[in-house]
Formats: sequence, C-alpha cells, structure tokens
Amino acid sequence: MIFGECKSYNEFKVKDVNRMNKLADHFPGSVIVFCTLRLSLAEREKKIIARLARKGRKHFKAEQWINPVLILTGIELFSHFGPPSCWKDKGGPYNAFSGDWHVRDGIQELSNATQQMHLGIESYWTWYEQKRQKKVARKRKE
Repeated sequence: MIFGECKSYNEFKVKDVNRMNKLADHFPGSVIVFCTLRLSLAEREKKIIARLARKGRKHFKAEQWINPVLILTGIELFSHFGPPSCWKDKGGPYNAFSGDWHVRDGIQELSNATQQMHLGIESYWTWYEQKRQKKVARKRKE
C-alpha cells in the first residue's frame, strides 16, 4: 500500500507530515511518499520529513522497513526516464546516484537514495550501523 502527500509548489508543513505519520502507524509495511513539483525541498521541510524517514527505516519483518519514505521532486516527476537516469547531469548529490543500479532493486533502495539526495540524511547502512553501535555500547555498560 502506498500513501502520498502531494504538493504542486507549496511547502510541506508539520500537519502534512503528522498526517502521514498517523497513516504509517496504522499501516505498517506501507510506503509513505512525499511528492512536489518543485526541484528541491526547503530546509524546514527536510528537517520534519527526515524524522519520519528515519522512523520508517526500522524493521517491520526480516529485511522489510516498517514504512519506507520516498521523496519525489520535479526532477523525478518531470523526467521522461525513471531513476537513476533522471538524475544524470543534475549536479550535486544527484550525480552520485545517476548510475546507481541499486535504485532498481526495489522501493527501499529507491527510498534510501531519495532520502539522501532530497533530505540530505545519511544512508540507510550508515544509520543502521550507528544504531547497532549504540546497542553494543549499551550492552557493554550492563
């Protein structure tokens, strides 16, 4: 199941993210999508969506995230070609992913890439390792 919050050229607000958070809580395993026709998000949007994106990375079962958060901007939405081709020659963080075959491995890998590009947050694997290190440190203290 996919739930989306879409904006033409307006910004995402806290109430929008809270609404998507409630849906995520009620539908574990669903994909949460934020779509905008703008080419980038404002810093305040990145900050509020990033919290939900990190929460969605927790494991639901086996290798499945509880709620992958996918970010789509005008870069992806106006392109005649899907990811990763749509990021070619866009500069900045997009070049690192423009030839990345991993984004074709499913919604989680695509979400991971768009979170890094559009929200500026760490990769899933970096996030996961940080969580793991915290658990190890807590166990050592016990």
